Amino acid sequence: MYIQFNRVQKSISAFEYNILERTPYSVCETIGFEKTSFGTISLKGQLKNTKIQLNINSKFGNRIQEGAVYKELCGDFSLDNRTGSIFYCGKKGSNFLNGIYFWSFVLNGEIYNTYEVGFGRKGIYLCVWKDDQLIAIISKKTHTKKFESNYSIYAENCQDFEFLIVINAYWDISRYFISSSGEEWHTLNTWQKELKNKYDPEFIPRIKAMDGITD
Repeated sequence: MYIQFNRVQKSISAFEYNILERTPYSVCETIGFEKTSFGTISLKGQLKNTKIQLNINSKFGNRIQEGAVYKELCGDFSLDNRTGSIFYCGKKGSNFLNGIYFWSFVLNGEIYNTYEVGFGRKGIYLCVWKDDQLIAIISKKTHTKKFESNYSIYAENCQDFEFLIVINAYWDISRYFISSSGEEWHTLNTWQKELKNKYDPEFIPRIKAMDGITD
């Protein structure tokens, strides 16, 4: 499965997300977001007849320690009657330089861990893992204009469509939200071996071949 996911400027102070079909590249779905009076960012919309809501907390919850990993509640979401929680997680390394950070999405008791991996300006990726298996990679366009963001989602299974949109929206809002600069060049260099190993360079080409994408 391949889809494009873009944050576009609707007006001077309003933005929305457009989900684009591959052929032709036209908008097939649109969802909007707003900031509540309590500082929480809320996103609501409907995708393929599924009602979605994403709430991003302005403050993290209490820290929970689970072995070498700690996690803090940072948001929640729903897909129709399915509900989930989002945790910001840290894992200790052998020293303070090689610890890693990631996000964990828990949906109906199932855990999806997502890892941000960067190769300078060559690419920034969010790798989605479930049960020790890579199921999706979201690629961010490093050069953005007009306060907008552009992403490509590559996934094994089209049944994960709505959930991956929630993950992508959270990543965009929490890491690459609108700044004071209308044009930006994003860069990220990942040096931790454990994080780098979360990215499989053969995954995206394989999904492109499956979907007949030649560009």
